[in-house]
Amino acid sequence: MAVSNLISHIIHGSAPDIAGQGKANPMATVWSASQMLEFFGHKEWADRLIDIIEEMLVEKKVLTSDLGGNATTSQVGDEVVNKLVLKYGK
Repeated sequence: MAVSNLISHIIHGSAPDIAGQGKANPMATVWSASQMLEFFGHKEWADRLIDIIEEMLVEKKVLTSDLGGNATTSQVGDEVVNKLVLKYGK
């Protein structure tokens, strides 16, 4: 039996200059979560997260300032969850 290993990390720097200000973009964290889900055999949910990221980038309604928006880190995270629930149920 083969043994697989996974090393997963957020694809973003630590950004100490904006720590605690609600300015950090959580999209890389969501993307990293999708990669972990796919690795563990949950491709459908991995694809759903990527779909939500793409949808939000196209809409440009709830994005952090680095992507041209004015939303906070929490607002972007909440929007990801809201879109998942609306699109795919609880």
